[in-house]
Amino acid sequence: MTELINAVANYWKHNYEWTHDDTSARRERTLESLEALELVSQSYHLVEILSKLVEPEPLLFRNLVPYLEEWRDEVMKASKVCSGLEPQ
Repeated sequence: MTELINAVANYWKHNYEWTHDDTSARRERTLESLEALELVSQSYHLVEILSKLVEPEPLLFRNLVPYLEEWRDEVMKASKVCSGLEPQ
């Protein structure tokens, strides 16, 4: 889940910077994650991904909260590990 949300965030933040000949590792990882869900060719990538997260429930923010909390916890844990505050 964390990888997916990070991919979505990276896509949203960087997709306008990327060119077709860009072969950066970040771009490749991001696109591979999105392609696994068959969402790269969609017009509204982010809405499609969020919708898939909560299926079969309706796309309401309250249905996304558990996924966002899981993502937040994983990011915080990774941050502590990287800073040496928590063992791996």
